[in-house]
Amino acid sequence: MNAIAAAIQANRPEIVDLFLRTSPTSINAMGAYGNTAMHYGVISENTAIMEILLHVKYSPDMSVSNNAG
Repeated sequence: MNAIAAAIQANRPEIVDLFLRTSPTSINAMGAYGNTAMHYGVISENTAIMEILLHVKYSPDMSVSNNAG
């Protein structure tokens, strides 16, 4: 699991935002199971985190599938 995924799972939107401001491309980084920050964000059900992840300036790739499809 990468640092942004850990921040999402810990429900720390301020840390997620910090990671994305310093490394915007990390939003599309995949973990061991092919999950991206978007996958973890949906699983978290945290609306504050999802608002951060869906922000246009971070350019999330909405077409990425994980290993489960």
